[in-house]
Amino acid sequence: MSPSASPTPDHPEATDASTDYQTNLCRYIDDARAAGATPILITLMVRRMFGPDGKLQDGLEPYAEAMKRVGAAKSAPVIDLHASSKALVESLGLKESMKMANKEGDYTHFNAAGAKAMAELVMKELPSVSPALKKHLKS
Repeated sequence: MSPSASPTPDHPEATDASTDYQTNLCRYIDDARAAGATPILITLMVRRMFGPDGKLQDGLEPYAEAMKRVGAAKSAPVIDLHASSKALVESLGLKESMKMANKEGDYTHFNAAGAKAMAELVMKELPSVSPALKKHLKS
């Protein structure tokens, strides 16, 4: 399933990257802060879908860009997992990147090795977006 510009009967949970998605993110940030939490946004990872030309098809970029805009507007740190996962997946190519799939043909979800790779990408950026957490992280 790729994100839809608007909800459809098949996917009523879909949101528009330029409207509902950003509104919801703002609410989550405000709610987290009201509860005393410090929100850190993490963009969604890229889907491992390649076109016939062998190039990665990036249908989620509008959502990553929307999250970065919201982070800037709300002064909330953002880890750009979308960009780092895109670089990783492009370097691996379709065949090798699919070794991280949860099951055959699943271009979105990860097995343990894929999840670990995504977590490592997040942890690589975390100290720079939240220096206060650095003392709590193992090197």
